[in-house]
Amino acid sequence: MATHIGRVGLEGETEEQSIGALVSTAMRDFSALVRMEKDLARAEIQQAVKGVIPIVVGGVLAAVFGLPALLMFSVWAALGIGHWIPVMWGFLCMAVFWGMLIALGGLVAARAVKKLDAKPQRTIRTIKDTADWAKHPTVAPTTEVDTLARS
Repeated sequence: MATHIGRVGLEGETEEQSIGALVSTAMRDFSALVRMEKDLARAEIQQAVKGVIPIVVGGVLAAVFGLPALLMFSVWAALGIGHWIPVMWGFLCMAVFWGMLIALGGLVAARAVKKLDAKPQRTIRTIKDTADWAKHPTVAPTTEVDTLARS
């Protein structure tokens, strides 16, 4: 007696399928595979976006509430420096100070953008595994099953 998995039979199957039926099954399976890969890529991108949203919200809040405070602090500091040197030089000192902080922030942001990995790595890996298997279907895949729940 043959054991069936879906429509594919194992050992001792006596029924012969036509080439058209085999092609139809292969196309259906390929279509399902493409759909699953697309769903995996979408899930990975959504997961990455969900991780970035709190950072963006925090940055916007810090900018909205921090900018007026920084402006007041800068004027206060410039006028304070103006007690020892002319006020114009106090404002220039504060401009240089904030310019250096902006440059430092730009360098930190540039390094963070370089490290940002927006590619759906698991999807790329499964597509490569599927392509490798398609080239050599008798060789079992070497990678383990990867799920979004474990990451």
